[in-house]
Amino acid sequence: MPAVVTDCEATARQYGDFTPSVDEVVRADTALPSTSCLARDVSEAALRACAAKAGKTSLTVSTDALGEAKSGCQVAVSGAAWQGRRFLVFFELRRDGATFFGGARAVELTADGAKLYLDALGAHAELCPTTATTGQLPKPDAMPAGWVSMPKELQAFLCGTD
Repeated sequence: MPAVVTDCEATARQYGDFTPSVDEVVRADTALPSTSCLARDVSEAALRACAAKAGKTSLTVSTDALGEAKSGCQVAVSGAAWQGRRFLVFFELRRDGATFFGGARAVELTADGAKLYLDALGAHAELCPTTATTGQLPKPDAMPAGWVSMPKELQAFLCGTD
């Protein structure tokens, strides 16, 4: 386990019957922006080691040493499946001093590779209750493909608010 990881545990969070492999989790992680919670230079090792320790790929990895560091982060990873589509949700919770903030990023696994599908910490913030600030939904052409036809429960799962 990389030294920056302070905690690792399995979770039961899942939507549908998709249980991702470790390789799929790592592949999805590479589709996240470089500003992701787990630093690019440790994310693969951290995800692989945590999955091996937890015995699952639905997991939470933390680099936050409360009381010892000014900042840190935690990322919860979970899988979702719907109508043949497969997603990995990375819900990030960051701490800067006493301020906590975060949100979800969902990556879709497609035949063409892993693609960032939902970025609630960026372009799609208004779609998710934890990151919405204005109440103004993105224009239809700026929404994730198929978002409006998804069940509300899946939308909530992808936003990390289920």
